[in-house]
This record gives sequence, structure tokens and C-alpha cells, in this order.
Amino acid sequence: MKINKLISAVLLILLCGTMTACGDKELPLPAEPEETEPVIRDLVIDNTYQIVRSDFSKSGELNVRAAVGLMSELKEATGGKFTLTTDWFKKETEIPQKEILVGENNRPESEEIYNSLGSFEWCVAAKNGKIVIAAHTRIAYEKAVGYFMENFVNGKDEIRVPEDLYHRETLSAGEQLITIDWENQAEEICVDGAVSYPRLYQLRDGTLLCGIDGWCFRSEDEGTTWSKAYDYRCNYHVTGKDGKDYALICANSAFFEMEDGTLLAAYRATGHIAPDESEFCTKILVSQSHDGGRTWFSHSTMCEYYDDEGQFKGVWEPHFGLLNGVLTCFYANDSRTVIAPPYQNIEYLQWIDGEWTNRTIVADGVKHKSRDGMPVWQQLSDGGYICAIEGWYPGTPELCIQLVYSPDGITWGDPQLIYRSPEGYAGAPYIQELPNGQFLVTFQQTVNNCCSILSDGTPANELTADNFSEPVYLFNSDPDYVSSWNCIYMTDSYLYVGTGTNRTVGTPGTILKRASLAELLLTEN
Repeated sequence: MKINKLISAVLLILLCGTMTACGDKELPLPAEPEETEPVIRDLVIDNTYQIVRSDFSKSGELNVRAAVGLMSELKEATGGKFTLTTDWFKKETEIPQKEILVGENNRPESEEIYNSLGSFEWCVAAKNGKIVIAAHTRIAYEKAVGYFMENFVNGKDEIRVPEDLYHRETLSAGEQLITIDWENQAEEICVDGAVSYPRLYQLRDGTLLCGIDGWCFRSEDEGTTWSKAYDYRCNYHVTGKDGKDYALICANSAFFEMEDGTLLAAYRATGHIAPDESEFCTKILVSQSHDGGRTWFSHSTMCEYYDDEGQFKGVWEPHFGLLNGVLTCFYANDSRTVIAPPYQNIEYLQWIDGEWTNRTIVADGVKHKSRDGMPVWQQLSDGGYICAIEGWYPGTPELCIQLVYSPDGITWGDPQLIYRSPEGYAGAPYIQELPNGQFLVTFQQTVNNCCSILSDGTPANELTADNFSEPVYLFNSDPDYVSSWNCIYMTDSYLYVGTGTNRTVGTPGTILKRASLAELLLTEN
């Protein structure tokens, strides 16, 4: 021990001497170790990994099909016996570590990723030792599963996935385009009762309403079953010059739920109010409900017109929405106090400070030399607005379908023709922007036929007739199944089309076709 201390002391003296001999020069500091990339370990995926889908998903649903498809591909590529199970476990401690999570499920590893994806995005990731495959549409799932198989499975001796894998992509514009096969992609539902002018609307609590003529029907299971009819008509009786009471005919319901939960229904009420039919009355009335459409009370009269020559002239076809945040109702106006026959305007009124005011012309029939009617409008995903109307130009034999566009809800362009029927009739249009930017338009091709056309993804302000498909019949148009008028409505889950029918076989009523949005937003053109 003493020898070791002696050697240490000698070395210390020698070191001090060396530093003195160097003068003021300092010895170079040892070089810092170079930064190196963290070591990425691979996850080795074998048949001890289980493929997991949501326990709440039903057989045939999108994520179930994706999970089944992944299992089949893994078995075929590896010869292994991969199993498919659900995300249900009694206790969190029982959840296996080795899982391939497909779609929406209760695992925290996939929940955040799935909820962050847009309609046309997909992601393949590794997190906490699990594999996450997430998407919202079939094409996106196909891309995600294909990416996983191509990069980590096919042709490999073993499946190795980086533990920090995170690959996310968006489908190209061409991959997002869809076609709709209403025969095979939709189921048919009947709303028994009235048969004309159906209009759909979903309340914030998920209840779906169907307004037909003067009646409101309710569905609490996304349209599968419907309640009895609730009468929403109020103040639709008028006293004629002869002192008699005349009941007006009510139709064209339009619903809107206010912030406080009050439900409004606008509808046109029309009829002759003189025994010799020398006077004709039209009104747009508004009723209100505070129990989701079961009971109704009068709210207001939006506008009214009396024609003292008994002509079928006035205000028609209301349609609600928010225009720059203000409750607004579009309608057609051919009253002779406003516009010279045979032309017709598309106008709107707004609910401001407890009254209907701010009358504004959207499509000027006199200017366009057209009888513009039956407006259906909506705000678009880009912030602009679009309105579908039927047009008729005096001197021509047929109605046609036109679109009017506004970038801001204030300035409206001229009507743009998008469909003219070789059969001489195309009226009562309805329009819906789909989540991928395509536009679905329905209309009457003839009195018996309801049709749809689908755009090719062109922006709203550039749409012409060249951007739409050929018409497709939506409903059976046999003589015993006549379709009259139509509508479209889209919820978070379904796309609906509807028509009234006076069919003699089966129950007369309104027929709906309901197609899953997840199933529709997946078919390549």
C-alpha cells in the first residue's frame, strides 16, 4: 500500500513539472463524444400477436372487414395462425401486450390516432409494442393494410416493424372520388302516411325528423322506424271575403333547431279563399315546437300574398339555413306585387331581432328572363354557398336544373345550367355536398321518376353540365310505384334520399333509401 502511494506521488510531481515546462499552454480537452442516433429496436410480429377490432362493431362493418382482410393476408403470406378478437376485457390487467389494433377501438394506443384522422387519411403506427392500423374509408383501409403488407410482410423471412413507426398519408383527389350504387349500397325504408314533398332534418340529440305535407314524423333509430304523424300546421285557416273559413293546403316543410332547443318548421300554405276562386292566398308560415316535434304552436308569418284575380301566384317552397350565422329562409316568389309574370325570383328573409326582414334577391327572374323556383341551399365546406333551383325560360318547353353560387352569401352569380332533360322535364332539385367535395343532385326527371346526378369533384364555383354524371333512377318507377318530389339529407353516419309515392302495391307513403357514408366514401371511379 505504501509503495502504491509513493508511485502516485512521483507521478503527480512529474505531471506538475510537465505543465510548468509548457508555460501557459493548456493541454487540449478531451473530445466530447459524438452524438449518435438512438437505437431503434424492431418489433417482431408473429402469430402471438392478436388482431383486434371493436367489440361494438357488427359483422360486415368497415373496420371488421379490414381486420378480417388483414388476418387473411397475414395467414397467406406467412402460413401462421393469426387470430382475430375484439377489444373487450373484464380487467385492464388482462389486455395482452401483443396486439394489432384495426380501426376504432378502446385501446389508448389507437384511439388518439383514429380520432385525429380526416375522412381520407390513413395511418400505420407502432406504439407501446402494439401495431395501429387506422382509417375511415375502405380505400384508406386498403391503402393502410397494403402499406403494412408490402413494407413489413411480403417476401420477408420475419415481420419486423420499427418500434417508433408512424406513417400517415392522405388519399389523392382521384382516389377520393366516388360513385353511388343505390341498388346495392342502400336499404329502403317506408315512412307510412303522407306522400309528397318529404324533407329530413336531424336534431342535436340524434332524432331524425321527416316532414311530409303538414305532418312531422320522428325516428330515434336513424330512420329504421318512425313515429306516428304529428301535425305541425298552425294558423293555416283564412277568412274569405264571404266570411267563410278556408283551410289552406300546407306542404314544403323546412325544419331548423335554434340554439335554445326550439324547433322551427316553415311551410307554404296555399289555396283559393273565395267561392268563385276569384282570390288566391299564399303564405309562408312558421310553427315552433319545444318537445322535439311532438306538439306545435304558432311562431310567425314569414310572408304572405293575396292574388285578387285568383291566379296561382305567390310565395313558395321555403328552405332554412344559416347565412353568415343568421337564420335565413330562401323561398320562391312569383307574386305580381313583386315580379311581372311569368318570371319568378329566388329570395330570402332573415330572422333578426324577432322579425323576418332583410328581403334579398338571390336569383332575379326578370333579369334572367326565367321562372326560377324551388330553392335548396347550403353552406359549403370552403365557406361559400350554393343553391339548386329549377329554371324555366318562357318559350322553351322544359324545366331545367341550375346552380347559383356565392363565395360569401352576399354576392350571388348568375344561374349555371347543370342538367337539361332530353325527355323535356327536370324539376324540383335538391343538392348535397359530400365530405369529399363531390355534389349529389336529385330531381324529377318525369312525374314518375326521381333521379340523381353526381359531380366529378370540380369546385362549386366552376360546375357546369360537363361535370356531372348521367342521371340514375333512384326508385322503382313502375305505374304502381310513382315517385313524386324528392330530397337528400346527410348525417354523420348516413346519406338519405327520399321521395313520396302513391304506389298501389304496399303502403303509400314516403320512401327513403339510406346508405352508410362509410360504405359510400370508398368506391373509386
